[in-house]
Amino acid sequence: MNDALTGLSAEFEKLYAREGRPSIPPGRMLRALLLQAVIAHPRVKRLLSKEHFPVDGTLIDAWASMKSFRRKDGADDDAGPGRNAERGFRDAKRSNETHASTTDPDARLYRKGKGRESRLYYMGHALMENCSVLAVAGRLTQATGMAEREAALDMPEQHRTGKRRKTAIDGRTTRHPGYAISQIIRKRIEEIFGWAKSSAGMAKTKFKGRKRVAACFMPGLTAYNLIRLPKLLAAPA
Repeated sequence: MNDALTGLSAEFEKLYAREGRPSIPPGRMLRALLLQAVIAHPRVKRLLSKEHFPVDGTLIDAWASMKSFRRKDGADDDAGPGRNAERGFRDAKRSNETHASTTDPDARLYRKGKGRESRLYYMGHALMENCSVLAVAGRLTQATGMAEREAALDMPEQHRTGKRRKTAIDGRTTRHPGYAISQIIRKRIEEIFGWAKSSAGMAKTKFKGRKRVAACFMPGLTAYNLIRLPKLLAAPA
């Protein structure tokens, strides 16, 4: 990839701004956006199987506070001027149907589990190849109860065929020993999310709006792959 980008340096040079704020090198931007191209490289494809692709999701804190989660009809605007006015939320019923964040309307109220507090989140999803523990596809969605299920249906089929196809797992699959092993290895997808949150800054996004958050999440998956690939490629075939 570096050789290919080096060959395009002359063309990239024409795109740099000559005044104002310094430009971001186009080569650097392309590296961050080439998740699928990285996976499609011949040397990488040999590392990937065609059968074992778990999907999982992780919650990403939105760049919006709960104070910004206001009624859509404006009925709670009598608490005082400004977004930081004191408001009492105890016993108040709030939901995504009746409320929205004034800071980031795309963020959604979501609870991690029973007994946990509700917060404003996005949800990042990754499709991992079990043998290599590489992210082969990713998606950033609003945080909803159906988001993980929909991603689990869409992403594997789109990776293999480019289109969605209904699928079901039954005894014909679960009876094989390989399925049990796959279920154990699939937990390593947390390594991808852990790296994205700790090293790529995705524990709490600094962006507002689903498209901008996605534009940060996807390069994070690419960066994870690029860090992991040298070790995989150096291993004996």
